[in-house]
Amino acid sequence: MVNHPDDEARAKGENRAKDGPAASAGAEQRAWRRVACRTEGVIDIAGTEGPLQLVDVSTGGCKFRVPGREDAIDALGPLPIEFVLTSGLTDFPGAIIWRVSRMFGCKFFEHQSLDKVAEIMGGDFRIRLIRPKL
Repeated sequence: MVNHPDDEARAKGENRAKDGPAASAGAEQRAWRRVACRTEGVIDIAGTEGPLQLVDVSTGGCKFRVPGREDAIDALGPLPIEFVLTSGLTDFPGAIIWRVSRMFGCKFFEHQSLDKVAEIMGGDFRIRLIRPKL
């Protein structure tokens, strides 16, 4: 069973991040490589909590998967959407900058240390979306 878009490519011995034409340009822009993981957390959307899976993380941002309905991310509204990721006693402010199906990508407002990246990967994190006041 394929759980991640890259799993099928990995099974074939391909590296989409390295071999794809568009991905190679993005990889050259990153100062730090992304670390893949499957850590579970929680997303809070307007007081309603749901499960969230951290797919990968780097010092500059992260990628998440929301299990369940395909349209779950579309309900978030227009991008970018500011958020605060809380892991342990540390808050990591950032913004959701892209979304596709059940996945979305975020950038942190400040680059994080490798220790902070490890803290996020440790699990028990929560993302709270920040809605602009009308």
